[in-house]
Amino acid sequence: MSLSISLDFVGAANVGRRDFLDVGPGHATIEVFSTNRPPGGAPPGGAPMVVVVLAKPCGEVIDGLLHLLANEPAGELILVGDGSTPAKWARFKNGAGAWAMDADVSVEGGGGEVQFPNVNLIAGGRAPLSPSAIG
Repeated sequence: MSLSISLDFVGAANVGRRDFLDVGPGHATIEVFSTNRPPGGAPPGGAPMVVVVLAKPCGEVIDGLLHLLANEPAGELILVGDGSTPAKWARFKNGAGAWAMDADVSVEGGGGEVQFPNVNLIAGGRAPLSPSAIG
């Protein structure tokens, strides 16, 4: 058995996701890791390579997709990385610091929910968020 879901239904779900991410006094964040992805919400197994701070609201729903908006379009400072181990996955936390979801990371156009121009991040550089959307 499978579901057939309308675009309006998907869009409404993504409005709920956006609203959850925007809960709290701070901004939603995306922590990006090069470690193997653990089960949802489990300890990440290392320090984040970069923490992307999202705008508030954190995105806009267009044609059913939640298009993420970075607070700093030029990119956040990369904290960890020497370019040899690529970013693999990302953890979303809401503005109160609560875990929301984990997602794949890829280069722009690569299919990950979180995308960057380059996933081989080097500490001291910047990691601008490429157009990224949650379906």
